[in-house]
Parts: sequence; C-alpha cells; structure tokens
Amino acid sequence: MAEQGGKTVGFCVRDDDNITGLYVARMARNAGVGKHLLDLAKRNRDWITVWAYALNANARKFYRREGCVEVSRETEEGSGLIDVEHR
Repeated sequence: MAEQGGKTVGFCVRDDDNITGLYVARMARNAGVGKHLLDLAKRNRDWITVWAYALNANARKFYRREGCVEVSRETEEGSGLIDVEHR
C-alpha cells in the first residue's frame, strides 16, 4: 500500500509472479507512486506478469515505460474485452 498524508493513495497485489491488482488514486498519479509499487512487486523476481485491458491505454503505456512487454492477448469471456498480458 502507498500512503500520502495519512491516506491510502495506491496498492499493489502480487500472487507469486503475477500482479493481480495495481491501482493509484487519480490525485496521486504521475508522482512515482505506481512505479514504486511496481518496483516492490518486481523485487526478487526474475519476471512478473501483469494484465491490462487493451482499452486501458494509460495502464499499458505505464507498463511499457517500466519495461514490460506484451506477450499475449485474450478475449475475456462474458465481456468480450481484450485483456493484454505483459511481462
């Protein structure tokens, strides 16, 4: 979790080599919070996997900037949304 001024402004959940959630509050974005959380998640790992919807351009740009590359795409059952795997 990331806090600023006593308030939670972000969190990252990692399950083994997979990030299952990474979120930064809008008011805390572009301040290094997401990078810090991702760096913590990658610590002591040879690789990490994170998924982001193809429509989530900001998240995908962030992951690319942080060195993740697209390795696959899947269509999510039910919603039909394209989910992109980054490693």
